[in-house]
Amino acid sequence: MRFPGRQFWTTQLEVLRSKNVWEWLDLLGVPLALVAVGVIFNMAQAGRDDRRDDDRAREATLQSYLTEMSDLMLDGGLLGSRPGEDVRVVARTLTLTAIRRLDGKRKGLVVRFLAEADLVRACDPRVSLALADLRHADLSSAIMRRADLKYAQLQGANLLGADLRGADLTYADLRDANLKAAHLQKAYLAGADLSDAVLPPPALMKGAVRGPGPRTAFLEPQCRGVPRAR
Repeated sequence: MRFPGRQFWTTQLEVLRSKNVWEWLDLLGVPLALVAVGVIFNMAQAGRDDRRDDDRAREATLQSYLTEMSDLMLDGGLLGSRPGEDVRVVARTLTLTAIRRLDGKRKGLVVRFLAEADLVRACDPRVSLALADLRHADLSSAIMRRADLKYAQLQGANLLGADLRGADLTYADLRDANLKAAHLQKAYLAGADLSDAVLPPPALMKGAVRGPGPRTAFLEPQCRGVPRAR
């Protein structure tokens, strides 16, 4: 029996090398459609795993923040602090750092927590939200009366039905925000960017200051008796 010569095997090896992975799978009888489905499934599963991990990380950030802030309120003297004290600097740093890592829903939870604890009152904010990244925050129906939100980044935020009466929104970025049915009576909106925002009816904006106005006069009724920075 004669065996194939060297030239035969060299030719066969070149043929095998020229085939790509899809041609190999076809030779092995694996339907290309089945392979494609498997690849897509694996990609989708990896995407779901990544999103799940990201969500867990955001939830851990939120819970850690609430714990640390509670400690500052109960044991760190935040509630009784005066303007300029270190505990306020720490609280602001914790807040801005946490907010940057959160999604819209959890950003909303942080702001609601601060507002309900009376930590962001415009007259004497224990925690300043100036320049806070609150883009796309879910603040629908949130009660934020007289809140200090000056210079806050609220682009695309959901403020549907929010109570912002007397809030300080000086130079706040409210582009594309949903303010439908929000209460903005006597709110201070001087310099605020309301481009493409959905605004409430005029009755819910009665007394709001939108142009240049006396901010001192706006704050004075709220700030009587509040201690100043030492």
